[in-house]
Amino acid sequence: MKFIFFFIFLMSFNSVSALSEESDNSRKYVDNFDLKPVVFDAEEAESSSLGLDFSIDGKFIDVKFESEEGNDLDPDAAIGGYDFAYSAKGLVAENSNSNPKDFIEAKLSANYFRSANYSLKTGAFVKSESDQKFNDRQLVYGITSTFANIDNFSKNDILAIHLNIGQVDPSQDTSREAVLGENLDTYDRADFEFLYIYNIGTENLDTFEVNYRYFYELDADLEIKNSGLDRFRLTTYRLGFKNNLYVAYSSGELPFNQKDNQIYEIGFSYKFE
Repeated sequence: MKFIFFFIFLMSFNSVSALSEESDNSRKYVDNFDLKPVVFDAEEAESSSLGLDFSIDGKFIDVKFESEEGNDLDPDAAIGGYDFAYSAKGLVAENSNSNPKDFIEAKLSANYFRSANYSLKTGAFVKSESDQKFNDRQLVYGITSTFANIDNFSKNDILAIHLNIGQVDPSQDTSREAVLGENLDTYDRADFEFLYIYNIGTENLDTFEVNYRYFYELDADLEIKNSGLDRFRLTTYRLGFKNNLYVAYSSGELPFNQKDNQIYEIGFSYKFE
């Protein structure tokens, strides 16, 4: 029955796409908007569940300029600029208790960027992290940096490395409160993300993607380490098809999810353009 509702959900995107063609002006601050209806099954779950994986990002301010050595006719000329950007992403499940990736992020950042054969962005950020029900919430702020490059090991492949170093205010982290008590202090954390996308480009297969996320609390208390709350990691392998369907396998856990899980997904990716 869940698969029937899932495919009904997919069909509804035909009408959404028609509406999206008429709303270009309202989306002038949106760079990417991706919705993924998904059926997932986790190792510790009693049955499969329906969910919606979403991601959106854009810029309120986006200023680009050429460096002194830049040249309009040279595609490799170094280009710089600055922006004030936002992003949000997460997985919302029909039943939050069965959501193995119950971690929603919303981020604002001010960045300086430079690109030639590669892209490098650095700046400051503030980010809200919560579970689906907003029972667990925390605020993170600090510095951020992203390196990205194409044509690394094959033509048009993509490699990106992202690093945040910041201070976490865990005032509404119930798991941490259960270990340390109600008066929670801020703490320093580094989180790292690695993304590699290989373009397969066959008749039916589109891309193969590897994503690794790692969260590490700096100088964590012994009680936090013993409770397994000082570090989280999640590895995901994703195979995309030409018809926008995809299958994925993940292992590990994210903050607010303290079970080391194995997660299987089948979904449909719809990008608003």
